[in-house]
Formats: sequence, structure tokens, C-alpha cells
Amino acid sequence: MKATALLIAALGASLFFGASDSWVYVHSGVSITNGAPVNVKALKQSLDGDFFWFTQGGKTYVVSDAASLERVRDLYAPILALPQSEVAARIDALNASTGKQLAALAEELVRTGKARPAP
Repeated sequence: MKATALLIAALGASLFFGASDSWVYVHSGVSITNGAPVNVKALKQSLDGDFFWFTQGGKTYVVSDAASLERVRDLYAPILALPQSEVAARIDALNASTGKQLAALAEELVRTGKARPAP
């Protein structure tokens, strides 16, 4: 799982997201990124533990409650379940699907107040 997550992070931005949309999920020190480039190292230094950081409407947000993070983890489950040898071949299709779901979840988290402005 760790090697797969690192490969996903290394693949960088997906063509399926808007130029300013970004999502970063950090779990047990491993990060997965989607969308526009983000300085993940700086985020990890400024935020403790596991988190979901994202941009929406030009604003940045962070979520760290366990229930929301479990929902994010569930969205990434199909990618994380793949053997590393299959990730590259299927990443674009998986990112397209995951990106749409992440965008919807991010909107919900902002609307319900579970996402707070990121530092």
C-alpha cells in the first residue's frame, strides 16, 4: 500500500481536475495528491497527524476528524488496493472517478462546517 500511495503521489496532477483544484490526503505519513501541484512537505510541517487538505473556490481547507478522514480513505480504496504494477495503467480512469467524488465530498465538508480554513 505504501509503495502504491507513493507512486500515486509521484504521478502528480491529473488532467481531470480544474487548474486550481487540489486535494491532499495524508495518512500515517504517506501522502496522496490529486489536482494542481501542492507543497506537501510544507503541509506536513504545518499540520499534525492525518488530514485531508483541499482547495475550493480559491480558499484552502483542512479536515482532520476521524469520520471525515475515513470517508476520504474509502474514496481512495480502489487505488490503494491495486498492485503497484497496475497503478500506472489505470491511474487516469481511477483519478477521474475519485476526483469527482473528492470534489463532492469537499463541497459537503465545507457546507456542513466540518472543513475549517487551512493555516
